[in-house]
Amino acid sequence: MKDCDIVFDTQGGEILERCFQSAKRGGIVVTVGGVPDAKYARAMRLNPLVVLVLGFMTRRITRLSRETGVRFEYLFMRARANSFQRSARCASRGPSSGTGPNVSFEQAKEAFAYSETGRAIRKVVIEIDKARGAA
Repeated sequence: MKDCDIVFDTQGGEILERCFQSAKRGGIVVTVGGVPDAKYARAMRLNPLVVLVLGFMTRRITRLSRETGVRFEYLFMRARANSFQRSARCASRGPSSGTGPNVSFEQAKEAFAYSETGRAIRKVVIEIDKARGAA
C-alpha cells in the first residue's frame, strides 16, 4: 500500500524503515516499537549525552524521513492494566457503553471531522472489517 497519510508501526527496526515507503510526502510515520529519536529525548529533557546517542542510533530513520518528506514521531506508551481492562469492557458492550456511534472505516474521515468540531460528546469507534485488514 502506498500514499498513506499516516503509517503506525509497532515493530521498529526494518519494518519501521519500510513504513516510509507506504507514507506519502507530507505524511507521518508513528512508531511505538522503535527506538526514541533525539527529538523525543530533547522533549523529555533527557541528558544531552542520551540525546546524542539516540540521535546516532536513529540516524537512518532521520535520513529516511528527510529523503521521503515524511514526518517521523516516536510515541511512548505506558501500559496500564486497568486501561486495557476498561477498554475491553467498553468494546464488548458496544456503542451504548460510553462511546458514540460505531462507524465503518470508510466513514472515518467524516467521523474525525465531526470530532474536531468539538460537538462530539462521546468517543467514536471506527470498525475495521477483519477481511479488509487481512488484505
